[in-house]
Amino acid sequence: MRIHSLGLGLMAAVLGLCTRTPVCAAQTAIAVIVSPNTPIVNLSLDQLRRIYLGSTTTIANDGSVILVEHPPEREAFYRAALGMSEDRVKRHWIRVVFAGDDAAPPREIEESGAVNQYVAGHQGAIAFLSESAVQQDVKIVTIDGRRPSDPGYPLR
Repeated sequence: MRIHSLGLGLMAAVLGLCTRTPVCAAQTAIAVIVSPNTPIVNLSLDQLRRIYLGSTTTIANDGSVILVEHPPEREAFYRAALGMSEDRVKRHWIRVVFAGDDAAPPREIEESGAVNQYVAGHQGAIAFLSESAVQQDVKIVTIDGRRPSDPGYPLR
């Protein structure tokens, strides 16, 4: 294979040149969002991991957490936040459900606008979206004190 025959995005990824451009969309920050009424403003990466694996089932004493996932960012989110593949996360949730634990697996919502609307209208809902898809009716939660636009933000 000749290097000049590679697509621009693949070549940039191979060379480690991904920046926040359409060519390297996989490097775009993934924001974690909650209802604006939720008192949470920051989560550690470990807290986020426990929430999305069902170990933590409440969010800031607001009752049960409602997990939401957006399929276009799912694989990147699970790799960055949980250190797991999408398939491994699915197998994990199958075990959790069959064990009879209180945790409920994530709800899949295809459209980013519908994710925003669902989270805005459901206290306890938490979701992840591409930073560019976040609307004003939800609140972005910082992760380890960093916003998606900050250097060192862990969810890319």
